[in-house]
Amino acid sequence: SVPFRPGIPEHCPRDIVRLIEVCWHPLAASRPSFEEVDKAFAHLDISDLSQPPPARRASSQMATAHSSLAEGAPAMRTSENTVGNQVLFDVFPKHIAEALMQGKQVEPERKECVTVFFSDIVGFTTISSDLDPAKVSLMLNRLYSKFDQLAQEFDVFKVETIGDAYVAVTN
Repeated sequence: SVPFRPGIPEHCPRDIVRLIEVCWHPLAASRPSFEEVDKAFAHLDISDLSQPPPARRASSQMATAHSSLAEGAPAMRTSENTVGNQVLFDVFPKHIAEALMQGKQVEPERKECVTVFFSDIVGFTTISSDLDPAKVSLMLNRLYSKFDQLAQEFDVFKVETIGDAYVAVTN
């Protein structure tokens, strides 16, 4: 057993488990390239993976119950769409997520002046190799929590964080 491998949820589809295991091969030369992983993902049916299995079951049960109710059952529709709605708010600015939830088409916005913030921790590879992984995680968590707090305070939209990189935009 290789240390530092996360557990794979038992409800994870077999094809994805196989792909994960191939990517974890102990010999780096035996692991697939990014292109091969991308091709493998292209052939997977991931259309029903946006929710964990209990939510999918609940969603299916709600859909059945939904069909037997009158059209105006906003409480049920709201609970059924909660997971999907949260994803919209995680990916898009609030006004765009709200428009998409209402089924509106979102037109591109032209801005005369924008600020794109890219951050990268200089020497992160060295820092992370010298420190305990838990300390690195705590350091990044403290830094990104502060960035998130400032972003909310100053109406800045966080695009994403990947490792030690943080990307945000505002105008």
